[in-house]
Amino acid sequence: MPQQLHILIVDDQPSNLKVARGLLANICGEGVQIDTAEGGEQGVLMASQQRYDLIFMDCRMPGVDGGEATRRIRAAEQSNHYQRVPVIALTAEAQDQAQSTCDQAELDDVLHKPVDLHAMLAVLRIHLPQHPWGVAIRPQERITPLTPIQPAQIDVDDAMRQMGLPEEAFAEVALVILEQVPELLSPLARAIQQGHFEQARELSHILKGSMVNVLFPSLAGLALSMHEAIRAEDAERAWSRYQRLADAYAPILQTLRQRLH
Repeated sequence: MPQQLHILIVDDQPSNLKVARGLLANICGEGVQIDTAEGGEQGVLMASQQRYDLIFMDCRMPGVDGGEATRRIRAAEQSNHYQRVPVIALTAEAQDQAQSTCDQAELDDVLHKPVDLHAMLAVLRIHLPQHPWGVAIRPQERITPLTPIQPAQIDVDDAMRQMGLPEEAFAEVALVILEQVPELLSPLARAIQQGHFEQARELSHILKGSMVNVLFPSLAGLALSMHEAIRAEDAERAWSRYQRLADAYAPILQTLRQRLH
């Protein structure tokens, strides 16, 4: 019987951690112990206290980002003569940017967001070939659609199917979304209206990276357009894009509440 593997997921957003953990649990079943770290600094600390078989590392994090966290892990490996642990980047960057990030930070591979079950499985098979990944995937339950079917309903169900998240894992992610999206939208609206663009950039980055790229990629273009308008300090265009994005989220949040109750 193969030895249990130990995998660490590093990301600063709770919803991203829950998605990645849910995918891994669905692939691995009882064969893997999964730890999570909220942010690069905590990830480096945990990697210094426990030898992991593989680490999934988000690239864009405040403070200690994925590249810096990986460089610190590599330095500790060299000074302590540890075996090199595969570190896999989780990124929404374009392919060439992601490859540059990997090369500079000594990352071993890239998973592009939104991550799905099959992409994650392919990476695990490459970097941990000793584990019998093919037999560990659990079949997906059929998703029962809500009635009546609305556009937001289709997005939610499609997100579940595309990623391969089991119902119970998606429920955990949905709870985070229901809590986090309103907490992001309200201060983001105030920051745009008051011209506080630095704060608006931070909030829109979280919204773009966590809520859009992970779960609702159909909103990615709109979220990116808003983020670029904020970076350009174009208040009128940023507010217009914000209103459209907030309007798009309203039925999604309603659908998630219906699913959970």
